[in-house]
Amino acid sequence: MNTLKDTQDLYQIVYEHYANKIRFGLYREGDSLPTIEKISGQFNISINTVRQSLINLERDGFIRLTRGRPAIVTITYSDDECRERYIEHFTARHDALEELRAFLPGIFAKTLLHAFYFMKPKDSEKLMDLLLQTSFEDSLPFFYPLRFVLASLGNPLLESVHLDASMFTYLSPKKMSAIGLPYDLGTFASFLNGFSQLSDFKATGDYAGMCQVLTRVCRLLSEQIGLLNKEVTDRFGKNPNQLPFVWHIQAGRPQVYYNVAVSIIADIRKGVYKNQEFLPTPATLAEKYGVSLISIRRTIALLNSVGMTETINGCGTRISLYRKPLESLDLSSPGTRKSLIFYLMGLQLVTINVRTVAQESFNAITPERIDEIIRLYEQETQSRNYLYTHGQILKTVFYSHKNSEIRAIFSPLIHIMSWGIPLSYLGDSDMDAKGEELDLLISLLKSGDKESFARQLEMNSWNILIRKRQKLMDAGLTDAETIRIPALEILNLASDSIHFNSH
Repeated sequence: MNTLKDTQDLYQIVYEHYANKIRFGLYREGDSLPTIEKISGQFNISINTVRQSLINLERDGFIRLTRGRPAIVTITYSDDECRERYIEHFTARHDALEELRAFLPGIFAKTLLHAFYFMKPKDSEKLMDLLLQTSFEDSLPFFYPLRFVLASLGNPLLESVHLDASMFTYLSPKKMSAIGLPYDLGTFASFLNGFSQLSDFKATGDYAGMCQVLTRVCRLLSEQIGLLNKEVTDRFGKNPNQLPFVWHIQAGRPQVYYNVAVSIIADIRKGVYKNQEFLPTPATLAEKYGVSLISIRRTIALLNSVGMTETINGCGTRISLYRKPLESLDLSSPGTRKSLIFYLMGLQLVTINVRTVAQESFNAITPERIDEIIRLYEQETQSRNYLYTHGQILKTVFYSHKNSEIRAIFSPLIHIMSWGIPLSYLGDSDMDAKGEELDLLISLLKSGDKESFARQLEMNSWNILIRKRQKLMDAGLTDAETIRIPALEILNLASDSIHFNSH
């Protein structure tokens, strides 16, 4: 494992985005790219990362950089070359696009419903302004209006998924119509009308009506991807080298040592490192996780700050599970604060979508896997320390789903969920509450009641989000308040009113 690759991925995301725009003919020789500040805001990454991406683009002959001015495009592809590259983009993504469109409507519509719910009434006017600025000529027409709505949930992870999905599908009406693909002014007008209606429904608080429009708009989006895929395959064939969808968790992303800390927590869960044992030396850990000694020292400081480990002078760092509760958190480190907020972001995303995923994956969970979960649950029941069972159930639900793109999006969240483990030791214990919730969830897992299991898994995640968020706010992490708690009435409305047929 080389966590430094995450940083390299960030450079590559921006690089590929603008390289593709140039290859597709959306930027021509002499055109200016957005400023570094605007690119930083769009991708929610640092100015230094943007600057490195632009340096790489200049190195490869795409742009010219001049101090104090936006980058200038220095290359132009012919119309035939642009057409060929745009077609190639889709022929290599046929399989992933089919899987994306199979689940995207349900996940996207329900997430948008929550986002609209938390959007301030006055923001309806801002949304309308963004829609009025939307043009058929835009490379990604509805990117900014959708991003504006999603921002109301206070969760950059959602904006990150939206960014990667938008760049992967790249439904550019201008380029699609130029090569005779099915996206015309009528389709564009349907999307624009749908989003305008959503803004109106927000102004009146009509969330039932909003569900109907979201269903229609997201179904249209899925149909457009399907028509595009069929048209491209029929006319140009299918590329044997298919590219998967990959979610690069760049927005809100913590530093390298956060990822190492979560990996160590996961290894503790697996029994690689046992309670009261000492961790390997920093040099050994640095080699194992592919990072510097400085990153390992920061990792250990981070684990110590939340009570997961304790460093003893002259001895090393010891795993400190099941010790007395922490009275406070050391929030002096920006890395600690960012890591804990990152956990809440992941938990919010899980809470909004886990019922939908669980309903679809329940029947694929094997009896052997259920037995493993029950054994873990029984072990934790004996110790009254419910640290891992909920996470293992989530992992099972996400990994059992037949759609590989579901797994691509939600699998990274399992890694993030490990960060909730040390919070169990902060303040008043919530083990009794977790035990009661798991009792019911395990009984439903055994019973085979898919709908009740999915609903209870959603409720358990919702309760955990409330408790962990409150613990962090009580500990002085004021930023935790920005992570919204999904409203129960909206969770239920979404489940009852937003439905799509599987493809």
